[in-house]
Amino acid sequence: MKSLVALLGLLASPLLSSGDPGGALDVLVDRLGAASPVERRWAELDLVLLCRPATDELRAALRDRAARAQGPAKRCLDRQLAFLDAPAIAGFEDVLLLFDGLGMPPAAGKPFVLVNTGGWMISGSDEDRTLSFHYALGFMVGEDAESVSVLDRSLAVVKCAKHPDPPPDWEHFRKDHPEDLPLPGEKKEIDFAEFCRSFLSGGVRDYFGAFDHLVSGGQEHPVEAALFGCLAFERGDPVTAGALFGLAEDSLDDYREHRGWGYATLADAVRDSLADNVRWRAINAANDGGERKELRAMWETVARTLVPTDTPEAEEMLRLYSLMIEEDAARREPTAEEVAAMPPAQQAEHWIHRLRDLAETQCSQPGSCSVFGPFGMGVDGEGQDSHPAFRLLRLGPDAVPALIEHLDDPRPTRCMGFWRNFAPASYHLLRVGDACAEILSRIAGRSFFVRRSTNSYMQKDGETEAVKKEALEWWKEFREQGEERILAQGVASGGRDAPEQARKLRERYPGSALGPIVAGLRAAADDWIRGALVRELGEIEGEGPLPALREGLLEGPGLAVRLAAAEVLFRRGSPEALPAMIREWTSGSSGGGRDSVGRLVQFLLRSGSVEAVRALADGLGERRPDERFEVVDAVADVLDPPGEVPILSSDVLLSIEDLLVAALTDRLTRSGYFSRYGTNPRTCDAAAVILSGHFGGRYAFDRRVPEEERDARIAGMIEAWREARGIPPPPPAVAPVPTEVVAPLLDRLVGAAGEEERAAAVREIEPLGLGALGAVEGAAAGLPADHPARPALADLALRLALVVREVRAGRRSLPLPADLAVKADALRGRPLAPEAVLDLAAWWLGNAPGPDRSFLFEASRTSAAAGVTVVVSIETADPGEAPEAGRARCEKDLRLGPERVEGAGHTCPLAAKDHLLPEEAVRKVLSGAPEVPFLLRFVLTVHRP
Repeated sequence: MKSLVALLGLLASPLLSSGDPGGALDVLVDRLGAASPVERRWAELDLVLLCRPATDELRAALRDRAARAQGPAKRCLDRQLAFLDAPAIAGFEDVLLLFDGLGMPPAAGKPFVLVNTGGWMISGSDEDRTLSFHYALGFMVGEDAESVSVLDRSLAVVKCAKHPDPPPDWEHFRKDHPEDLPLPGEKKEIDFAEFCRSFLSGGVRDYFGAFDHLVSGGQEHPVEAALFGCLAFERGDPVTAGALFGLAEDSLDDYREHRGWGYATLADAVRDSLADNVRWRAINAANDGGERKELRAMWETVARTLVPTDTPEAEEMLRLYSLMIEEDAARREPTAEEVAAMPPAQQAEHWIHRLRDLAETQCSQPGSCSVFGPFGMGVDGEGQDSHPAFRLLRLGPDAVPALIEHLDDPRPTRCMGFWRNFAPASYHLLRVGDACAEILSRIAGRSFFVRRSTNSYMQKDGETEAVKKEALEWWKEFREQGEERILAQGVASGGRDAPEQARKLRERYPGSALGPIVAGLRAAADDWIRGALVRELGEIEGEGPLPALREGLLEGPGLAVRLAAAEVLFRRGSPEALPAMIREWTSGSSGGGRDSVGRLVQFLLRSGSVEAVRALADGLGERRPDERFEVVDAVADVLDPPGEVPILSSDVLLSIEDLLVAALTDRLTRSGYFSRYGTNPRTCDAAAVILSGHFGGRYAFDRRVPEEERDARIAGMIEAWREARGIPPPPPAVAPVPTEVVAPLLDRLVGAAGEEERAAAVREIEPLGLGALGAVEGAAAGLPADHPARPALADLALRLALVVREVRAGRRSLPLPADLAVKADALRGRPLAPEAVLDLAAWWLGNAPGPDRSFLFEASRTSAAAGVTVVVSIETADPGEAPEAGRARCEKDLRLGPERVEGAGHTCPLAAKDHLLPEEAVRKVLSGAPEVPFLLRFVLTVHRP
């Protein structure tokens, strides 16, 4: 990208270097009054160049021409004189002109205010809820009895109601509202000079990741610093303006280095950012129902006033809005009765015209915008009667010719999509052709346009011609062969559109659906297609689908398929479904992905079977931590769902209670999770919340209290359960070492005269093992903070808490090789060392029999007194996770308390095997304080060449 100054140098008038400033000024005065906004903009920038440097002769000529000029020319000349009288902003005049060209309301003389817009967001749950308001910060450019208008940092004028509706429970939240922030609908005046000083004192900063700032239209830091500089200059403070411009330059340098910005000058960065900003505001304004004349003016600002080097989109939008304004002026909107009387083809044209004012909005990210409403789910009831997309869908095949004809219609709708809402440049308005393509796909039951990303749209991606060609071919076949045959062929192919085509075929031609769906089920390559076809098969009445459903249950290639078949068969009363899904769970299957595993858990819980609930509980502690949490969370969904509550017998409820009580010992944290149990909840906390809310008042729990108090309450809940069941308390997992044995040794350690004597005492205590931990911690707690024995006691406690109390093979493990069994058994009774863990991984890397076997290692500690439990397994590998030849794969889950130290999977060449399980991460997990729970779990699969 050429810098603005270089570009100006190429296009400037020859008179600028002629040595005749008076003659050059006369030419510029004429150009400053030109009818073309582009020509006026170039003249303004040429004037800036002419005044570098500013000689006395040029200043005199400029004052003379300003005294005689009129209109826009006089305004430009007066402004240039102001530039010359403010040396602090020398060199930044071109940036000032860019902001000036936006036509913003003047800030001079206007109060700088913070306004509470009344918009709000409530986050959290129960008593943890917090209320936050949306604020507008900027210059108050208008006010009446009902609203305040603010020119904010997004360069938009925001209209804020003075009497907004209060948020829910406002009186509850009001007492916590910060005193220095205005109440809803109120404003607070801020000293703009003080604000600028505060902004300057912050220095260069990076807004990347500050989503709320960018979502609300805020600029990146270099641009925002330049914006405040322009506003300071307009308000008569060139010194502050110059300082802000200097900060903008410094920030631009930082952005070049750390963010890869390729802008040569600040003016380049500001120009492109402003173009993106005005474009973003134009798209949002369209989605909000803005007048097309206003939208055209905004696109004209992008295309003409900002003078970007490449504006094909802006020029095209300017042309299209001009065309649409003319069409709107010439059109008489027919009444509902007149539309109803039109022939179908004319109705289709009417509703396609109405697509221009359809204003759907993308509601998730990642996601996409659908003309049928949020997630393509549509609107309810009478809303569809005036919704052009649904009216066209109702017309069905009668609308197809018009829809195909308009596939290349570039007129913008008001439907708005984006990659992410904090990325202004990713915002996009769907075109009429995009809307027609989606409606046509719904009618046909097939995808004519396949997205390459969530921010893909047909016209945006340049796929219109190919889509139109495919649509015409389909329409020809449709007319020749008929809908029933076309749908049957599509279903039988098992392609990506087969499920939707199966639904249409089943609903419209029920007698023809069974054969094609069964054929499609066998032809489909993806589990999600097979699962969807199984569900469509289940909607066919009678005995016909049963053989295929049973085949899917027993031989389905993926969990999603087998689960879908089980759900259908169970609903139909077939006895084989539930045992099959219990076997699915107890076999440890999780190859269907998190969604399928979650559905399997829900299926078992909702089955009403004690055996199914007990199967979930049995061996739950050996599941992955996330799976353990999901089982507990699924219990909450079953007991307190948003819809109908399933009828569960007392025996099933007792089994669910037992499952939750067992989970009370699971102290591992569900990191990065916010839910009904709070932020980053432990599995035991989730189980305690559910027990306290659903089981007869025997359990009392408050998740808001400190962890130590929660642990005490959880211990009481376990005791209450044992008492209700008549179960005596278990003996301690590790018997404490008798006091008469450990006390003399500790006295010797504490009273040691030097390091050597203390080390000798430690060597005598450590073989006593985990049973000595309580006495060691008690001895340390009784010493002053500066006692020389405290470090030795702390190190000893750390090692004792790492003693491996139990080593066992996993319940689903294949027989362990003798060498591996010996290595694993050698861990017992010793502190778990990082070297031992890495040695086991290295053994498998060197001895794995092939990619069909995986090595699972799990070491965990739930509390200091529990010691470490180690599970070692050889299991059948998931074929979908096997690495390529010459590579190894490691699925890791390493946690220390609430922190996830290492996670996810990593595949690398065998030559780089040291990267599979980072030693530093292993050491960090094993370095936690004795009371901190940890998990060190990995699954290692090797495929030699």
